[in-house]
Amino acid sequence: MLKIFYNPLKPDSIEVSNEDSKYNRENLLDDNQGSLFKTTTITENTIRLRFAGPTAIQVAAILNHNFVTGDYINFEASNDNFAHTLRSVPIIPGTDYVEIDWQYLDYQYRYRKFSGSFVQIGELFLAEKAYTTEVLYNWGYKKIRKIERKENKTFGGNVYREKNSIIDGWKLPFSEIPDSQQAAFEEAAESDYSCFVFQGQLSYGFIDADEFTHNGPGDWSGFLELYEKPK
Repeated sequence: MLKIFYNPLKPDSIEVSNEDSKYNRENLLDDNQGSLFKTTTITENTIRLRFAGPTAIQVAAILNHNFVTGDYINFEASNDNFAHTLRSVPIIPGTDYVEIDWQYLDYQYRYRKFSGSFVQIGELFLAEKAYTTEVLYNWGYKKIRKIERKENKTFGGNVYREKNSIIDGWKLPFSEIPDSQQAAFEEAAESDYSCFVFQGQLSYGFIDADEFTHNGPGDWSGFLELYEKPK
């Protein structure tokens, strides 16, 4: 099974009930799961996300966190800044996402840990679109690693390259896919950042889909490339 979540949504405002000033709320929606938000307590807290108008959401995810089995994370919706909670669903630690079909003004993550001294979250991800492949990829795939390097100079002016980060990826071959799946792949590739569930694991990064062959009506073959951003 392959799931792709794309067209990320950013709220107009974000409120938190507790935060460590060194790891503040700005890190929750900065497109970098390696920059952390932390709390100073493990009691129940909330992260509230408000949009300018009712906003349709298909997926809510939480990335690079320290929740474990027994802790709880609820994703909730309201139209009056949570004077009344209209919807609430759990996000299971280890699964880290929930698929929904909601359209409300306000959303929040309500959570609690039962061990440790703080909560850590690398990124929150809300997606407008979710797609589960109609046709599975052909068995066998390519593992890809992209090593990003930056150039530095010594005091003497000599240029040298230094490893900055490693991006892991997978290139999946597809055949006999319908028009709808090929179109979803192309749309997901246009999204700046995406989440995907591959081999049962949720990852955050981006998708490339730039090579397809049209074999006949409703019959495409090609490749989908998935890349995970470093934590």
